[in-house]
Amino acid sequence: MIAALAEQKIAISNSVKMLDWVVNCKQAGYGEKVLEYLSRYLYRGTISEKRIFEVEGGKVGFTYIESKTKQRKNRILPGEDFLWLLVQHVLPKGFRRARDFGFLHGNAYKTLSLLQLLLNVKTELRPEPIRPAFHCSDCGTDMQIIARRVFRKGASEKQLSP
Repeated sequence: MIAALAEQKIAISNSVKMLDWVVNCKQAGYGEKVLEYLSRYLYRGTISEKRIFEVEGGKVGFTYIESKTKQRKNRILPGEDFLWLLVQHVLPKGFRRARDFGFLHGNAYKTLSLLQLLLNVKTELRPEPIRPAFHCSDCGTDMQIIARRVFRKGASEKQLSP
C-alpha cells in the first residue's frame, strides 16, 4: 500500500512507513451487513433520512447547508463517494460524540448551570411566557389560579383529599 501511495506521489510521514501494517480485508457480501454495521455508528448523527431525497442508479442525492453561505443545497454523488463521506464521521472505538457526553449532554443542565456560574457567564434571561387568561363563564372576568391539585398515577380522588 505504501508503495502504491509513493507511486501516486502522495506524501507519507516516515513514522507511518515504519509501522507494521496489518490489513484484514474480507468480502462483505452485497453490502447489507456493511450498511447495518455503519447504521449503528451513524444513527442520529451524520445525516437524517429525510435529507436524502434520491437513491437511484447507484447515486445518492441529499441536501446540506453550505457553511460559508448558510444556504441549503442539493448534491448527488455516486454511492461509494457518499459512503466515504459517512465513514469519515465514524468515531474510533472508545470515543464518544462530545455533544452526548459531559456538560454538553442533554440532561446535564445542573452541571452546565454550575459551570456558567463559576465562569461568570452572562446569559440572556428569557421573558416569562404569556399564559392564556381563563375567563369566568358567568361574568366574563379574568380568573386567577389560587391552587392546583395534582393526582398521582393510580391514586383516586378519595385517597388524596384530606
